[in-house]
Amino acid sequence: MKLIYLQVKHFRLPIQLNILRAIAPVCIATTLLVVGNAQAQCDLEKLLASDAAQGDNFSRSVAIDGVRMIVGAPGHDGNGSSSGAAYIYKRQGNNWIEETKLLAADSEGFDKFGYSVDISGDFAIVGAYHNDQGGYNAGAAYIFRYDEDLDEWVQQLQQKLLAPDSHTGAEFGASVAIKNNLAIIGAPKQLHGTVSTGAAYAFQFSDDDAATWNFRAKLIATTGFSGDLFGWSVDIDGDHILVGAIGAFVYGPDSGAAYVFQEHVNEFEFFWLEQSMLAPSDGEEDDWFGVSVAISGDKLVVGAVFDDILSLSGGVHAGSAYVFHYDANSEQWIEQAKLVAFDGTAHDHFGRVAIEDDIIIVGAPDHDLPVDNGGGAYAYQYIAESNSWIYHGKLIAPNISWGDDFGARVDICNGIGIVSAPRHDEPENSAGAAFVFDVLANQDNNANGVIDACEIGFADLNADGVVDLSDLIILLGFWGPCPNPPIECQADLFSDGIVNTQDLLILFASWR
Repeated sequence: MKLIYLQVKHFRLPIQLNILRAIAPVCIATTLLVVGNAQAQCDLEKLLASDAAQGDNFSRSVAIDGVRMIVGAPGHDGNGSSSGAAYIYKRQGNNWIEETKLLAADSEGFDKFGYSVDISGDFAIVGAYHNDQGGYNAGAAYIFRYDEDLDEWVQQLQQKLLAPDSHTGAEFGASVAIKNNLAIIGAPKQLHGTVSTGAAYAFQFSDDDAATWNFRAKLIATTGFSGDLFGWSVDIDGDHILVGAIGAFVYGPDSGAAYVFQEHVNEFEFFWLEQSMLAPSDGEEDDWFGVSVAISGDKLVVGAVFDDILSLSGGVHAGSAYVFHYDANSEQWIEQAKLVAFDGTAHDHFGRVAIEDDIIIVGAPDHDLPVDNGGGAYAYQYIAESNSWIYHGKLIAPNISWGDDFGARVDICNGIGIVSAPRHDEPENSAGAAFVFDVLANQDNNANGVIDACEIGFADLNADGVVDLSDLIILLGFWGPCPNPPIECQADLFSDGIVNTQDLLILFASWR
Protein backbone atom coordinates (compact mmCIF):
# COMPACT_ATOMS: atom_id res chain seq x y z
CA MET A 1 0.00 0.00 0.00
CA LYS A 2 1.52 3.32 -1.08
CA LEU A 3 1.35 5.96 1.64
CA ILE A 4 1.80 9.69 1.51
CA TYR A 5 1.64 12.14 4.40
CA LEU A 6 -1.03 14.81 4.59
CA GLN A 7 0.15 17.84 6.55
CA VAL A 8 -2.68 20.06 7.88
CA LYS A 9 -1.77 22.65 10.48
CA HIS A 10 -0.12 20.54 13.23
CA PHE A 11 -1.38 17.15 12.02
CA ARG A 12 0.57 14.73 9.84
CA LEU A 13 -1.37 11.64 8.83
CA PRO A 14 -0.36 8.69 6.61
CA ILE A 15 -3.05 8.01 3.99
CA GLN A 16 -3.53 5.97 0.84
CA LEU A 17 -2.87 8.03 -2.28
CA ASN A 18 -5.88 6.68 -4.17
CA ILE A 19 -8.21 7.60 -1.29
CA LEU A 20 -6.97 11.18 -1.12
CA ARG A 21 -7.56 11.64 -4.84
CA ALA A 22 -11.06 10.20 -4.73
CA ILE A 23 -12.58 12.05 -1.80
CA ALA A 24 -13.59 15.72 -1.74
CA PRO A 25 -16.49 17.89 -0.60
CA VAL A 26 -18.93 18.20 -3.48
CA CYS A 27 -22.06 20.11 -4.41
CA ILE A 28 -24.39 18.03 -6.56
CA ALA A 29 -26.99 19.47 -8.92
CA THR A 30 -29.40 16.54 -9.09
CA THR A 31 -31.56 14.19 -7.09
CA LEU A 32 -28.86 11.62 -6.40
CA LEU A 33 -25.11 11.20 -6.70
CA VAL A 34 -23.34 8.00 -5.74
CA VAL A 35 -19.59 8.08 -5.09
CA GLY A 36 -18.47 4.72 -3.76
CA ASN A 37 -21.03 4.04 -1.07
CA ALA A 38 -21.82 7.70 -0.45
CA GLN A 39 -25.19 9.21 -1.28
CA ALA A 40 -26.33 12.82 -1.12
CA GLN A 41 -29.62 14.27 -2.28
CA CYS A 42 -30.13 17.76 -3.74
CA ASP A 43 -32.66 19.68 -5.80
CA LEU A 44 -30.50 22.23 -7.60
CA GLU A 45 -31.21 23.12 -11.22
CA LYS A 46 -30.29 21.27 -14.37
CA LEU A 47 -31.18 23.26 -17.49
CA LEU A 48 -32.01 21.75 -20.87
CA ALA A 49 -33.21 23.57 -23.96
CA SER A 50 -36.94 23.19 -24.55
CA ASP A 51 -36.22 22.02 -28.11
CA ALA A 52 -32.94 20.25 -27.48
CA ALA A 53 -31.57 18.21 -30.36
CA GLN A 54 -28.50 16.19 -31.18
CA GLY A 55 -25.33 18.22 -31.54
CA ASP A 56 -26.78 21.51 -30.26
CA ASN A 57 -23.89 21.96 -27.80
CA PHE A 58 -26.25 23.85 -25.50
CA SER A 59 -24.10 25.66 -22.88
CA ARG A 60 -21.06 26.03 -25.13
CA SER A 61 -21.27 29.52 -23.63
CA VAL A 62 -22.99 30.70 -20.45
CA ALA A 63 -23.45 33.95 -18.53
CA ILE A 64 -25.52 35.15 -15.59
CA ASP A 65 -26.56 38.57 -14.31
CA GLY A 66 -29.06 39.05 -11.50
CA VAL A 67 -32.24 37.09 -12.14
CA ARG A 68 -31.40 36.17 -15.73
CA MET A 69 -28.91 33.90 -17.43
CA ILE A 70 -28.14 33.23 -21.08
CA VAL A 71 -26.98 29.95 -22.59
CA GLY A 72 -25.57 29.59 -26.09
CA ALA A 73 -26.15 26.60 -28.40
CA PRO A 74 -23.98 27.17 -31.49
CA GLY A 75 -24.74 23.74 -32.92
CA HIS A 76 -28.50 24.36 -33.08
CA ASP A 77 -29.97 23.96 -36.58
CA GLY A 78 -32.81 26.52 -36.43
CA ASN A 79 -31.83 28.43 -39.58
CA GLY A 80 -29.55 25.85 -41.12
CA SER A 81 -26.96 23.40 -39.89
CA SER A 82 -25.13 24.89 -36.87
CA SER A 83 -26.70 28.28 -37.46
CA GLY A 84 -27.00 28.50 -33.68
CA ALA A 85 -29.31 29.79 -30.97
CA ALA A 86 -29.26 31.23 -27.46
CA TYR A 87 -31.70 30.81 -24.61
CA ILE A 88 -32.52 33.22 -21.79
CA TYR A 89 -33.68 31.92 -18.42
CA LYS A 90 -35.28 33.95 -15.64
CA ARG A 91 -35.31 33.06 -11.99
CA GLN A 92 -38.76 32.58 -10.49
CA GLY A 93 -38.56 31.67 -6.83
CA ASN A 94 -35.97 28.89 -6.61
CA ASN A 95 -36.41 27.82 -10.23
CA TRP A 96 -34.93 29.01 -13.51
CA ILE A 97 -37.54 29.15 -16.28
CA GLU A 98 -36.78 29.42 -19.98
CA GLU A 99 -37.95 32.90 -20.92
CA THR A 100 -37.13 33.07 -24.61
CA LYS A 101 -35.11 31.59 -27.43
CA LEU A 102 -32.96 34.00 -29.44
CA LEU A 103 -32.14 33.60 -33.12
CA ALA A 104 -30.35 35.96 -35.45
CA ALA A 105 -32.77 37.34 -38.02
CA ASP A 106 -30.28 36.78 -40.83
CA SER A 107 -28.42 33.72 -39.59
CA GLU A 108 -27.33 30.99 -41.94
CA GLY A 109 -25.80 27.56 -41.68
CA PHE A 110 -22.50 27.34 -39.78
CA ASP A 111 -22.70 30.90 -38.42
CA LYS A 112 -22.28 29.42 -34.91
CA PHE A 113 -24.58 32.03 -33.33
CA GLY A 114 -24.28 31.37 -29.58
CA TYR A 115 -20.59 30.47 -29.62
CA SER A 116 -20.16 33.29 -27.09
CA VAL A 117 -22.75 35.08 -24.92
CA ASP A 118 -23.07 37.60 -22.13
CA ILE A 119 -25.86 39.46 -20.38
CA SER A 120 -26.13 42.67 -18.36
CA GLY A 121 -29.44 44.04 -17.14
CA ASP A 122 -31.78 44.46 -20.10
CA PHE A 123 -29.05 43.78 -22.68
CA ALA A 124 -27.79 40.48 -24.03
CA ILE A 125 -25.04 39.94 -26.59
CA VAL A 126 -24.50 36.85 -28.73
CA GLY A 127 -21.47 36.14 -30.88
CA ALA A 128 -21.64 34.43 -34.28
CA TYR A 129 -17.97 34.17 -35.11
CA HIS A 130 -18.50 32.42 -38.46
CA ASN A 131 -21.04 34.86 -39.88
CA ASP A 132 -20.05 35.77 -43.45
CA GLN A 133 -21.40 39.30 -43.93
CA GLY A 134 -17.96 40.93 -43.71
CA GLY A 135 -16.23 38.02 -45.45
CA TYR A 136 -16.04 34.27 -45.00
CA ASN A 137 -15.93 33.64 -41.21
CA ALA A 138 -15.44 37.35 -40.60
CA GLY A 139 -17.91 37.10 -37.72
CA ALA A 140 -20.60 39.24 -36.10
CA ALA A 141 -22.25 39.94 -32.76
CA TYR A 142 -25.90 40.66 -32.04
CA ILE A 143 -27.40 42.86 -29.34
CA PHE A 144 -30.82 42.05 -27.88
CA ARG A 145 -32.74 44.23 -25.46
CA TYR A 146 -35.58 43.35 -23.13
CA ASP A 147 -38.64 45.46 -23.94
CA GLU A 148 -40.71 45.88 -20.78
CA ASP A 149 -43.77 47.10 -22.72
CA LEU A 150 -43.74 44.06 -24.99
CA ASP A 151 -42.43 41.82 -22.20
CA GLU A 152 -40.02 40.18 -24.62
CA TRP A 153 -36.47 40.29 -25.92
CA VAL A 154 -36.07 42.01 -29.28
CA GLN A 155 -33.13 42.46 -31.59
CA GLN A 156 -32.84 46.22 -31.93
CA LEU A 157 -32.64 47.76 -35.37
CA GLN A 158 -29.06 48.17 -36.54
CA GLN A 159 -27.81 46.09 -33.65
CA LYS A 160 -25.88 43.54 -35.61
CA LEU A 161 -22.33 44.57 -34.80
CA LEU A 162 -19.48 44.14 -37.27
CA ALA A 163 -15.85 45.16 -37.03
CA PRO A 164 -15.37 48.39 -38.98
CA ASP A 165 -12.40 46.74 -40.69
CA SER A 166 -13.85 43.24 -40.93
CA HIS A 167 -12.25 40.73 -43.25
CA THR A 168 -12.29 37.06 -44.12
CA GLY A 169 -11.37 34.77 -41.24
CA ALA A 170 -11.20 37.42 -38.49
CA GLU A 171 -13.67 35.51 -36.26
CA PHE A 172 -15.13 38.65 -34.72
CA GLY A 173 -17.52 37.39 -32.01
CA ALA A 174 -15.36 34.50 -30.83
CA SER A 175 -15.61 36.18 -27.42
CA VAL A 176 -18.01 38.80 -26.08
CA ALA A 177 -18.62 40.74 -22.89
CA ILE A 178 -21.20 43.34 -21.94
CA LYS A 179 -21.56 45.48 -18.83
CA ASN A 180 -24.10 48.30 -18.59
CA ASN A 181 -23.64 50.38 -21.76
CA LEU A 182 -20.33 48.90 -22.94
CA ALA A 183 -19.82 45.84 -25.13
CA ILE A 184 -16.49 44.22 -26.04
CA ILE A 185 -16.11 41.78 -28.92
CA GLY A 186 -12.98 39.74 -29.53
CA ALA A 187 -11.66 38.93 -33.00
CA PRO A 188 -8.60 36.72 -32.38
CA LYS A 189 -7.59 36.46 -36.05
CA GLN A 190 -8.14 40.11 -36.95
CA LEU A 191 -5.45 41.84 -38.98
CA HIS A 192 -3.64 44.86 -37.62
CA GLY A 193 -2.17 46.30 -40.75
CA THR A 194 -1.03 43.18 -42.56
CA VAL A 195 -0.33 41.13 -39.43
CA SER A 196 -2.86 38.74 -37.87
CA THR A 197 -2.39 39.73 -34.22
CA GLY A 198 -6.04 39.72 -33.18
CA ALA A 199 -8.05 42.60 -31.76
CA ALA A 200 -10.94 43.51 -29.48
CA TYR A 201 -13.57 46.13 -30.26
CA ALA A 202 -15.47 48.42 -27.91
CA PHE A 203 -19.04 49.51 -28.69
CA GLN A 204 -21.01 51.90 -26.49
CA PHE A 205 -24.75 52.33 -26.19
CA SER A 206 -26.18 55.77 -26.91
CA ASP A 207 -29.52 56.07 -25.15
CA ASP A 208 -30.84 58.82 -27.39
CA ASP A 209 -33.66 58.77 -29.92
CA ALA A 210 -31.66 56.42 -32.12
CA ALA A 211 -30.82 54.10 -29.17
CA THR A 212 -27.88 52.52 -30.98
CA TRP A 213 -24.59 50.86 -30.16
CA ASN A 214 -21.72 52.83 -31.67
CA PHE A 215 -18.15 51.75 -32.36
CA ARG A 216 -15.74 53.41 -29.92
CA ALA A 217 -12.33 51.77 -30.12
CA LYS A 218 -10.20 48.97 -31.51
CA LEU A 219 -7.97 47.50 -28.83
CA ILE A 220 -4.66 45.88 -29.75
CA ALA A 221 -1.64 44.78 -27.75
CA THR A 222 1.26 47.22 -27.83
CA THR A 223 3.62 44.25 -28.19
CA GLY A 224 1.41 42.25 -30.55
CA PHE A 225 2.78 39.78 -33.08
CA SER A 226 1.32 37.49 -35.70
CA GLY A 227 -0.48 34.53 -34.16
CA ASP A 228 -1.01 36.10 -30.74
CA LEU A 229 -4.77 35.42 -30.97
CA PHE A 230 -5.41 38.56 -28.95
CA GLY A 231 -9.15 38.64 -28.28
CA TRP A 232 -9.53 34.92 -27.67
CA SER A 233 -11.23 35.88 -24.39
CA VAL A 234 -12.59 39.16 -23.01
CA ASP A 235 -14.23 40.53 -19.89
CA ILE A 236 -15.27 43.92 -18.45
CA ASP A 237 -15.68 45.33 -14.97
CA GLY A 238 -15.94 49.00 -14.10
CA ASP A 239 -13.44 50.97 -16.16
CA HIS A 240 -11.27 47.94 -16.95
CA ILE A 241 -11.26 45.64 -19.97
CA LEU A 242 -9.40 42.33 -19.80
CA VAL A 243 -8.28 40.53 -22.99
CA GLY A 244 -6.60 37.14 -23.37
CA ALA A 245 -4.03 36.32 -26.06
CA ILE A 246 -3.23 32.61 -25.92
CA GLY A 247 -0.66 32.71 -28.70
CA ALA A 248 1.52 35.45 -27.22
CA PHE A 249 5.23 34.56 -27.25
CA VAL A 250 6.30 35.36 -23.67
CA TYR A 251 8.03 32.18 -22.50
CA GLY A 252 7.86 30.49 -25.88
CA PRO A 253 5.25 29.73 -28.54
CA ASP A 254 1.67 29.87 -27.23
CA SER A 255 2.69 30.56 -23.64
CA GLY A 256 0.06 33.30 -23.67
CA ALA A 257 -0.61 36.66 -22.05
CA ALA A 258 -3.48 38.81 -20.80
CA TYR A 259 -3.86 42.56 -21.19
CA VAL A 260 -5.63 45.05 -18.95
CA PHE A 261 -6.99 48.24 -20.51
CA GLN A 262 -8.24 51.16 -18.45
CA GLU A 263 -10.84 53.69 -19.54
CA HIS A 264 -9.84 57.35 -19.69
CA VAL A 265 -11.88 60.42 -20.51
CA ASN A 266 -11.10 63.90 -21.65
CA GLU A 267 -13.37 66.75 -22.66
CA PHE A 268 -13.88 65.20 -26.07
CA GLU A 269 -14.14 61.41 -25.73
CA PHE A 270 -13.77 58.17 -23.83
CA PHE A 271 -10.79 56.00 -24.71
CA TRP A 272 -8.90 52.99 -23.38
CA LEU A 273 -5.17 52.64 -22.81
CA GLU A 274 -3.23 49.47 -22.09
CA GLN A 275 -2.50 49.42 -18.37
CA SER A 276 -0.67 46.11 -17.97
CA MET A 277 0.47 43.03 -19.83
CA LEU A 278 0.16 40.01 -17.54
CA ALA A 279 2.06 36.73 -17.72
CA PRO A 280 2.49 34.06 -15.04
CA SER A 281 5.65 33.95 -12.98
CA ASP A 282 6.28 30.32 -13.95
CA GLY A 283 4.94 30.31 -17.50
CA GLU A 284 6.16 27.97 -20.22
CA GLU A 285 5.49 27.48 -23.90
CA ASP A 286 2.14 25.99 -24.91
CA ASP A 287 0.43 26.95 -21.60
CA TRP A 288 -2.35 28.91 -23.36
CA PHE A 289 -2.41 31.45 -20.54
CA GLY A 290 -5.33 33.73 -21.40
CA VAL A 291 -7.70 31.08 -22.75
CA SER A 292 -10.27 32.30 -20.22
CA VAL A 293 -10.27 35.60 -18.30
CA ALA A 294 -12.48 37.24 -15.69
CA ILE A 295 -12.24 40.43 -13.65
CA SER A 296 -14.09 41.74 -10.58
CA GLY A 297 -13.05 44.97 -8.89
CA ASP A 298 -9.38 44.83 -7.94
CA LYS A 299 -9.04 41.11 -8.65
CA LEU A 300 -8.78 39.17 -11.89
CA VAL A 301 -8.17 35.56 -12.83
CA VAL A 302 -6.64 34.04 -15.96
CA GLY A 303 -6.76 30.40 -17.01
CA ALA A 304 -3.89 28.37 -18.50
CA VAL A 305 -5.48 25.09 -19.55
CA PHE A 306 -2.33 23.47 -20.95
CA ASP A 307 -0.10 24.25 -17.98
CA ASP A 308 1.85 21.16 -16.88
CA ILE A 309 1.40 20.58 -13.15
CA LEU A 310 4.28 18.29 -12.27
CA SER A 311 3.31 17.53 -8.69
CA LEU A 312 1.20 15.08 -6.70
CA SER A 313 -2.08 16.32 -8.16
CA GLY A 314 -1.61 17.09 -11.82
CA GLY A 315 0.31 16.05 -14.89
CA VAL A 316 0.78 17.16 -18.47
CA HIS A 317 -1.85 19.75 -19.44
CA ALA A 318 -3.58 19.45 -16.08
CA GLY A 319 -4.10 23.22 -16.18
CA SER A 320 -4.08 26.08 -13.72
CA ALA A 321 -5.50 29.53 -13.03
CA TYR A 322 -3.64 32.62 -11.84
CA VAL A 323 -5.10 35.32 -9.63
CA PHE A 324 -3.87 38.90 -9.80
CA HIS A 325 -4.83 41.84 -7.60
CA TYR A 326 -4.40 45.54 -8.23
CA ASP A 327 -2.00 47.27 -5.89
CA ALA A 328 -3.00 50.93 -5.64
CA ASN A 329 0.35 51.99 -4.22
CA SER A 330 2.43 50.64 -7.08
CA GLU A 331 -0.42 50.98 -9.59
CA GLN A 332 0.38 47.47 -10.79
CA TRP A 333 -1.47 44.18 -11.14
CA ILE A 334 0.41 41.72 -8.91
CA GLU A 335 0.24 37.93 -9.15
CA GLN A 336 -1.40 36.78 -5.92
CA ALA A 337 -2.02 33.04 -6.26
CA LYS A 338 -1.83 30.07 -8.56
CA LEU A 339 -4.82 27.75 -8.33
CA VAL A 340 -4.69 24.06 -9.23
CA ALA A 341 -7.10 21.20 -8.64
CA PHE A 342 -6.28 19.23 -5.51
CA ASP A 343 -7.27 16.04 -7.36
CA GLY A 344 -6.09 17.07 -10.82
CA THR A 345 -4.88 14.62 -13.43
CA ALA A 346 -3.14 14.91 -16.76
CA HIS A 347 -5.15 16.57 -19.53
CA ASP A 348 -7.87 17.86 -17.20
CA HIS A 349 -7.57 21.32 -18.84
CA PHE A 350 -8.41 23.09 -15.58
CA GLY A 351 -8.60 26.84 -16.29
CA ARG A 352 -12.05 28.02 -17.42
CA VAL A 353 -12.63 30.86 -14.98
CA ALA A 354 -15.21 33.18 -13.43
CA ILE A 355 -14.89 35.57 -10.51
CA GLU A 356 -17.24 37.57 -8.33
CA ASP A 357 -15.71 39.55 -5.46
CA ASP A 358 -14.01 36.93 -3.28
CA ILE A 359 -15.27 33.77 -5.03
CA ILE A 360 -13.67 32.10 -8.06
CA ILE A 361 -15.01 29.15 -10.04
CA VAL A 362 -12.65 27.18 -12.27
CA GLY A 363 -13.83 24.56 -14.75
CA ALA A 364 -11.85 21.48 -15.81
CA PRO A 365 -13.87 19.99 -18.69
CA ASP A 366 -11.72 16.88 -19.14
CA HIS A 367 -11.35 16.00 -15.45
CA ASP A 368 -11.48 12.26 -14.75
CA LEU A 369 -13.14 12.08 -11.33
CA PRO A 370 -15.65 10.58 -10.88
CA VAL A 371 -15.93 9.81 -14.65
CA ASP A 372 -13.13 9.80 -17.22
CA ASN A 373 -13.28 13.06 -19.20
CA GLY A 374 -16.63 13.85 -17.61
CA GLY A 375 -15.36 17.15 -16.23
CA GLY A 376 -15.46 19.06 -12.97
CA ALA A 377 -15.47 22.54 -11.47
CA TYR A 378 -13.93 23.99 -8.34
CA ALA A 379 -14.71 26.95 -6.09
CA TYR A 380 -12.14 29.05 -4.27
CA GLN A 381 -12.59 31.78 -1.68
CA TYR A 382 -10.38 34.73 -0.79
CA ILE A 383 -9.55 35.12 2.90
CA ALA A 384 -8.56 38.71 3.61
CA GLU A 385 -6.99 37.98 7.00
CA SER A 386 -4.36 35.72 5.45
CA ASN A 387 -4.40 37.39 2.02
CA SER A 388 -4.83 33.98 0.44
CA TRP A 389 -7.16 31.95 -1.76
CA ILE A 390 -8.36 28.67 -0.32
CA TYR A 391 -10.10 25.70 -1.84
CA HIS A 392 -13.80 26.02 -1.10
CA GLY A 393 -15.48 23.03 -2.71
CA LYS A 394 -15.88 20.86 -5.79
CA LEU A 395 -18.91 20.99 -8.06
CA ILE A 396 -19.96 17.75 -9.70
CA ALA A 397 -22.76 17.25 -12.23
CA PRO A 398 -25.17 14.32 -12.06
CA ASN A 399 -25.05 11.33 -14.35
CA ILE A 400 -22.13 12.69 -16.31
CA SER A 401 -20.49 10.42 -18.82
CA TRP A 402 -17.32 10.33 -20.86
CA GLY A 403 -16.80 13.53 -22.86
CA ASP A 404 -19.62 15.63 -21.34
CA ASP A 405 -17.20 18.57 -20.91
CA PHE A 406 -18.71 19.63 -17.60
CA GLY A 407 -16.82 22.80 -16.71
CA ALA A 408 -16.21 23.93 -20.29
CA ARG A 409 -17.64 27.34 -19.32
CA VAL A 410 -18.49 28.87 -15.93
CA ASP A 411 -19.95 32.08 -14.57
CA ILE A 412 -21.13 33.45 -11.22
CA CYS A 413 -23.38 36.28 -10.00
CA ASN A 414 -24.77 36.92 -6.51
CA GLY A 415 -23.27 33.64 -5.37
CA ILE A 416 -25.15 31.63 -8.01
CA GLY A 417 -22.83 29.69 -10.28
CA ILE A 418 -23.60 28.21 -13.68
CA VAL A 419 -21.46 25.42 -15.12
CA SER A 420 -21.79 24.13 -18.65
CA ALA A 421 -21.73 20.60 -20.05
CA PRO A 422 -22.11 21.19 -23.81
CA ARG A 423 -21.63 17.56 -24.79
CA HIS A 424 -24.04 16.11 -22.24
CA ASP A 425 -26.20 13.46 -23.92
CA GLU A 426 -29.69 14.40 -22.78
CA PRO A 427 -32.09 14.02 -24.53
CA GLU A 428 -29.80 13.42 -27.54
CA ASN A 429 -26.07 13.02 -28.10
CA SER A 430 -24.22 16.27 -27.35
CA ALA A 431 -27.49 18.17 -26.91
CA GLY A 432 -25.89 19.81 -23.87
CA ALA A 433 -26.97 20.92 -20.41
CA ALA A 434 -26.18 23.62 -17.87
CA PHE A 435 -26.11 23.21 -14.10
CA VAL A 436 -26.88 25.86 -11.49
CA PHE A 437 -25.26 25.86 -8.03
CA ASP A 438 -25.53 28.02 -4.95
CA VAL A 439 -21.85 28.55 -4.31
CA LEU A 440 -22.22 30.34 -0.96
CA ALA A 441 -21.03 28.26 1.95
CA ASN A 442 -23.04 26.58 4.68
CA GLN A 443 -26.52 26.97 3.22
CA ASP A 444 -29.04 24.14 3.26
CA ASN A 445 -29.52 24.29 -0.48
CA ASN A 446 -31.89 21.35 -0.72
CA ALA A 447 -33.83 22.20 2.49
CA ASN A 448 -33.40 18.72 3.92
CA GLY A 449 -32.62 20.02 7.40
CA VAL A 450 -28.91 19.22 7.41
CA ILE A 451 -25.77 20.78 5.98
CA ASP A 452 -24.55 17.88 3.83
CA ALA A 453 -22.53 17.19 0.69
CA CYS A 454 -24.94 19.35 -1.32
CA GLU A 455 -23.41 22.38 0.38
CA ILE A 456 -19.93 23.68 -0.29
CA GLY A 457 -18.21 24.08 3.05
CA PHE A 458 -20.38 21.46 4.69
CA ALA A 459 -17.47 20.21 6.84
CA ASP A 460 -17.98 23.27 9.09
CA LEU A 461 -19.60 21.10 11.74
CA ASN A 462 -20.10 23.86 14.33
CA ALA A 463 -21.26 26.41 11.69
CA ASP A 464 -18.82 29.10 12.76
CA GLY A 465 -17.69 29.91 9.21
CA VAL A 466 -14.37 28.06 9.35
CA VAL A 467 -13.29 24.44 9.25
CA ASP A 468 -10.68 24.13 11.98
CA LEU A 469 -9.64 22.27 15.12
CA SER A 470 -13.10 22.64 16.69
CA ASP A 471 -14.64 20.74 13.78
CA LEU A 472 -11.95 18.08 14.00
CA ILE A 473 -12.77 17.53 17.68
CA ILE A 474 -16.49 17.20 16.83
CA LEU A 475 -15.71 14.68 14.10
CA LEU A 476 -13.50 12.58 16.38
CA GLY A 477 -16.32 12.57 18.94
CA PHE A 478 -18.54 10.74 16.44
CA TRP A 479 -15.85 8.26 15.39
CA GLY A 480 -17.26 4.85 14.50
CA PRO A 481 -20.67 3.61 13.31
CA CYS A 482 -23.51 6.14 13.33
CA PRO A 483 -26.39 5.30 15.69
CA ASN A 484 -29.14 6.95 13.60
CA PRO A 485 -27.74 8.54 10.44
CA PRO A 486 -27.81 11.20 9.25
CA ILE A 487 -29.67 13.21 11.94
CA GLU A 488 -27.54 12.00 14.85
CA CYS A 489 -24.33 11.74 12.87
CA GLN A 490 -23.57 15.07 11.18
CA ALA A 491 -19.87 14.16 11.14
CA ASP A 492 -20.57 11.41 8.59
CA LEU A 493 -19.51 13.67 5.71
CA PHE A 494 -19.17 10.74 3.31
CA SER A 495 -22.72 9.56 4.12
CA ASP A 496 -21.82 5.89 4.42
CA GLY A 497 -23.10 5.33 7.98
CA ILE A 498 -19.71 5.47 9.67
CA VAL A 499 -17.31 8.23 10.69
CA ASN A 500 -13.83 7.17 9.66
CA THR A 501 -10.75 8.18 7.68
CA GLN A 502 -12.81 9.11 4.60
CA ASP A 503 -14.69 11.75 6.60
CA LEU A 504 -11.41 12.98 8.08
CA LEU A 505 -9.99 13.52 4.59
CA ILE A 506 -13.02 15.54 3.54
CA LEU A 507 -12.69 17.73 6.61
CA PHE A 508 -8.98 18.32 5.92
CA ALA A 509 -9.70 19.16 2.27
CA SER A 510 -12.12 21.84 3.52
CA TRP A 511 -9.76 23.15 6.22
CA ARG A 512 -9.80 26.97 6.39
